[in-house]
Amino acid sequence: MMNPIGNMLTGMTAAMFWKFDLHTSSHLEALLDKEDVTLKELMNEEDVLQECKAQNRRLLLFLCQDNCMQELVHLITTEPPAGGEETKRFKYPNIACELLTCDVGMINDKLGSDESLLETLYAFLEQPSALNPLLASFFSKTIGNLITRKTEQVISFLRKKDEFLSLVLEHIDTSAMMDVLLRLISCVEPAPLRLETLMWLNEQKLAQRLIELIYPGKDEEQTNASQTLCDIIRLSRDQAGQLQEISQPDPLLTVLESQECVEQLLQNMFSGEKTESCIVSGIQVFLTLLEIQPMLTTLGVLEEPLGNTRLHVARLVASLLYTSSASHAVVAQELCRLNTMEVLLDLFFKYIWNNFLHLQVELCVASAEGPLSESPSSSENPAHNLMVTHLFQHCHLVQRILEAWEENDKKQSEGGMRRGYMGHLTRIANTVVHNLEKGPIHTQISNLISELPEDYRGRWETFVEQTLSETNRKNTIDLVNGNPRPCSEDDMESPFPKELTVQQAFSDYQIQQMTANFVDQFGFNDEEFTDHDDSIGYVSCLFCSFLFSFLNKDTLQR
Repeated sequence: MMNPIGNMLTGMTAAMFWKFDLHTSSHLEALLDKEDVTLKELMNEEDVLQECKAQNRRLLLFLCQDNCMQELVHLITTEPPAGGEETKRFKYPNIACELLTCDVGMINDKLGSDESLLETLYAFLEQPSALNPLLASFFSKTIGNLITRKTEQVISFLRKKDEFLSLVLEHIDTSAMMDVLLRLISCVEPAPLRLETLMWLNEQKLAQRLIELIYPGKDEEQTNASQTLCDIIRLSRDQAGQLQEISQPDPLLTVLESQECVEQLLQNMFSGEKTESCIVSGIQVFLTLLEIQPMLTTLGVLEEPLGNTRLHVARLVASLLYTSSASHAVVAQELCRLNTMEVLLDLFFKYIWNNFLHLQVELCVASAEGPLSESPSSSENPAHNLMVTHLFQHCHLVQRILEAWEENDKKQSEGGMRRGYMGHLTRIANTVVHNLEKGPIHTQISNLISELPEDYRGRWETFVEQTLSETNRKNTIDLVNGNPRPCSEDDMESPFPKELTVQQAFSDYQIQQMTANFVDQFGFNDEEFTDHDDSIGYVSCLFCSFLFSFLNKDTLQR
């Protein structure tokens, strides 16, 4: 015998079955039995949309008849008769839009493959007058669904329409038209077809034409044009990975980031009568271009990528410091004035997993203490003295080594990962110790360390005697037989240990090389590089200023 709870559950199940069973007769089914049933009769039924989504085959066969599909498309693209409440006027257009976009395969296939239906839908754009915002939203939703579900057919159809983009931009003051453009940019799959679509839009000069709309006197158009440009920039950057699979940049984003587009936008903002709305619209685009886009890496989200440009600038700074020439005084003064070394150290500790950068900063620190001191009179070299003093007093090198080391130890004690820069930081600390003990500038470094606050001076001594010494003991392993060995004198005497030379070669192999016409691109002619020290110093000074302007820009990510 079934228990009372079982009886109750059985009763509930039966009630649910009779309530939701799609095969029971209903008023909708009775209407479908009528030979002369009309589309609007079915649309008056409350459950018509639910039945459609539930794949009611009799209903779908009825809706997919040519005359029914034409009527549905006509409803969403034609202004209903005037009079009465808006909700009643747009009742049938609203239901028609829901039926066309309910994402049922039979309806999608019929609408996407029937060119006469697409022509009726497209004719909505050809109205000379302003579009009804509600009908425009129905059109946008319907064409957007087709772009997503019947991509190849719809893209092929639209590409045959020479005036398509012009018509969309003509009605850009209607917000729904923004959605149509964004669907074309973000919802086309697979990646090769998306690239093909982007190239088509770029050939139609979409970016330039949107910028042209940001102009005084075009208030509604410029607001929506500005928002569309901002959305294109963000979407393009978010989806950049898809195009990287086929080794192609996003053509629209490339144009929007070009100097020509930036100049055109500035000219539109400030030419003729200046209006607040135009300036605000233009500024919104610039702010979006300057936005940092987060990147997902194997070690988490990177909120602000370092970028290839800043990495190459760091390499050039290291080369400038290492090169021995009569212009060192000028280079040193300019680097100190620009605070270049502190910025490099900031980047070193900020990008804890970028070993390419860590190597370049390590080379910079080693060069600041090393190559300038190769001659016996190095301790009297003003340029070298200036760089060393700047490194210890202004950049707080010792303090930053201690704080970063202690922070890493704390992180590891809590179960975290060892910071990616720790190997390079160990060598930077060893460089300081080496120059303090044996280098030609040991007196200057000794004086600088003695000037440290008492707390830091004591922590440094303990760090060198215990922590760093123990780290070096663990790290000195004979690669031939696996036995511990002390560091060779040859390694310690050279400002650049052999391992650094090997790492630099490996880094050079992996990082893209600078272009041969780099100097030409930035206005330095061969005649400017003469054998005269003054000319070299002048050019080096200009070059340092130019490099630092890029190194200190947070927006150089690519």
